[in-house]
Amino acid sequence: MPVNNSEPRTDEFSEPEYPTRTPEERRITLHKLVGRVANVIRAEGKKARARRASEGGPNTRPLQEFEHRVLAAALALAGEGELQEIQARVNQGAEKPSGDTEVYFTLSRLDGEGFIRFEYIGATETEKRKVLFKVTEDGERALSAQHQ
Repeated sequence: MPVNNSEPRTDEFSEPEYPTRTPEERRITLHKLVGRVANVIRAEGKKARARRASEGGPNTRPLQEFEHRVLAAALALAGEGELQEIQARVNQGAEKPSGDTEVYFTLSRLDGEGFIRFEYIGATETEKRKVLFKVTEDGERALSAQHQ
């Protein structure tokens, strides 16, 4: 099929294609996209966990440095850490700070693998909805295996 090179190229989120979108609509679109990517990453983690289970071994593996920092930060917060708190701990002393999306995607993979558990807390009259990240026993084993 021939391509009409005289038409301007637009990306899915470019302004010319969506001139009437408000900043709030663009923010919602971005959050939906991040959620879809996180679900794909979580599914890959579940596949890796299933593969380890089919081999009959424990659900553990060597962690990458960044995964180790994220898991250790979540563990230090004793199951009471939200994304921003974990990100702040991960970035303490880091040469290059990590963004919340990078941390969230790593948490999603670790969740799929069974090293982290997301706990959703509904909004109340005095508090907004929040998501806490709790390290599982498998996550603690993966962390301790790194120190041996």
